[in-house]
Amino acid sequence: MGYLLLYIIFCIAGGFYGNYLKKRDKKLTWSSKFQTAMLIVLLFTMGSRLGANQRIINNLSGIGLTSLLITIFVLAGSVIAIFIMRKLIGINKVGDGK
Repeated sequence: MGYLLLYIIFCIAGGFYGNYLKKRDKKLTWSSKFQTAMLIVLLFTMGSRLGANQRIINNLSGIGLTSLLITIFVLAGSVIAIFIMRKLIGINKVGDGK
């Protein structure tokens, strides 16, 4: 519950700060580098927490197989959905209408 409250506080603070920055006219040249750095910190933190969990490490092969199956079915479903939608809309392989 403590982490959830912390996430909510950070989201609200980020919203207020983003609204403040939006009102300014200056370009934010540093924002791209800051976002990249924070993404690296986030991935490192998530990786460390998952790597420290012995239950996850012990079930890694099962988790990997499940992830592979989910990926295959999602990919196949996306391709089928795109194929059906292109037929319904009337778009050929090139992207032109019939």
